Amino acid sequence: MVRVLLGRTAGASVAAVALTSVAGGLGACFVTIPNVRSGLAPGSCGLATPAFCETFDAAMDGGRSGQLDETRWNVSRIGSSNPNQDEFDWYPSTMLEACDASTVTADGDLLVCGGKLAEGVTNALMAMRIRQKFDISGATSAAPATIVFDVDAQTAADQIDIWFTDEALPFVPDSFGQSVTTPPKNGVGFLLDACPMEPNMTQLSSVYVSTHGSIETLPIQSVADSSGCFSTLRGQPNHIEIAFQPSEIDFGASPVGAGGKPGTFQQFSLVALKAPLPLQLGYVIFEDIPINATSSHVWDNIGFDGVLHALPHAADAPDALVKNGPADGINLGYDIPLTSGVTIPFEVADLSGAASAHLDMDVWAFDNTRTLQYCFNPGPGAVCHTLPSPLAPGGPYDSPLVIPIALSDLHAGVTSISMAITSQTTMFTTVVSNVTLTAEVEP
Repeated sequence: MVRVLLGRTAGASVAAVALTSVAGGLGACFVTIPNVRSGLAPGSCGLATPAFCETFDAAMDGGRSGQLDETRWNVSRIGSSNPNQDEFDWYPSTMLEACDASTVTADGDLLVCGGKLAEGVTNALMAMRIRQKFDISGATSAAPATIVFDVDAQTAADQIDIWFTDEALPFVPDSFGQSVTTPPKNGVGFLLDACPMEPNMTQLSSVYVSTHGSIETLPIQSVADSSGCFSTLRGQPNHIEIAFQPSEIDFGASPVGAGGKPGTFQQFSLVALKAPLPLQLGYVIFEDIPINATSSHVWDNIGFDGVLHALPHAADAPDALVKNGPADGINLGYDIPLTSGVTIPFEVADLSGAASAHLDMDVWAFDNTRTLQYCFNPGPGAVCHTLPSPLAPGGPYDSPLVIPIALSDLHAGVTSISMAITSQTTMFTTVVSNVTLTAEVEP
């Protein structure tokens, strides 16, 4: 028997799920208790009315989420895919500069130690999405809705993106600040990048707004008689805040001064809004994107304020973790040959109180000539569906995908999903990775 505990967050109820081996696959017998988080104490993560706060006080065994709490975090890793070279979301090993770690690989590249999170990535993309929703509907000029986090924001070798989107995307593709290759349906994104000619200083370099998939870059105004740049030092976190108001978004940071001492927090930039943002409620995603290099960061005190929303119930499919590509990495994705399919195992998701559900994943080589066929609990009585690719012709090969799922499809729980591809072309197989099944507990 394998026992899986969902809802391990401090202050939350616990839902216990037992999976037992039966003839023909996995069966499920489970008793669930609604996983409703209690309110957080004022001052958590430095917020007067916190709705979410992560202080990384304890390491968890989160599977795909490393030592993050997988009930609160969804982690995606985007590597390279080239089936001709046995690469299926192939993710390189990387060097961590904290937690006494050296060379690590997925899923051991998110480590909690000393009350902080160490994260590293090499020539790939790491995305950490908070499962709980962020609500800016009540924001005012006097009381903005604010995202806060501490990170050593030195970005000489990478960029850090923060996205607020209305869909539970595994990641938002960003071509190193040049373009957002697959914009979210509705969202706003912030790119932190090194200041020109100043490798030890960082700035808010771009702000994107996507409205119904149409991307716009907003002008950024530096404030406080500054260039918009703030000092950074590897291993010494800057405190950063992004404050949403009805007519503008303010960006502030605590510079790192001489000797690694945090400086005084100040506002560095503001973004004037010509129109209301296209969303009021959504998910916050933190992305680390190295630029032909290795990046390693330390994170702490990630939170946001506003209305407290219930935590969704989710189950992540495990990474494939197959060593059949280059020696210095591992394949995380599942190859879907054109002549057959693949079955992906799942832990059973807690469906108590579910109002809706969706299947989230990264797809590679799923263009408009292809159709995805997927079945929940394949075998006799399986619930199957067909999805023509919704992606635009000639779009990027790596794309996030969110598929709405009828709750009636999940009435018996889900222990595996089979996927098959039909195609008008035979150039490449399709690769899927970072697959998550989420049950939302609010309308």
